[in-house]
Amino acid sequence: MNNSESSLTLEKFQEAIDLLFPILYYVTDKNMEPGFLYLCEETDLSPEFIVCHPDDFETIKSKITARRLVHIKDEPIEKSYERLLKRFKPVSPSYFDIKGV
Repeated sequence: MNNSESSLTLEKFQEAIDLLFPILYYVTDKNMEPGFLYLCEETDLSPEFIVCHPDDFETIKSKITARRLVHIKDEPIEKSYERLLKRFKPVSPSYFDIKGV
């Protein structure tokens, strides 16, 4: 076994799959109007995701082939933590005019 074969891990393999088929999170809701798909952009608190009526999900899944659909509840906590950290910006106490800090 050469060095390049031994360095392949399941984690690296999953990263390669994610590059080829980026994750798109989804939510189904019976209160959504059938026949419509809503795209929610990434925010500080949530990833990019789609919302649709449960009866439409199989059709949508068959049409979206360039992304890997994953239910939003299955987003790893590390991903949400990374998203929050991207948004933090260090500021000095003088920014808030705080004395003695």
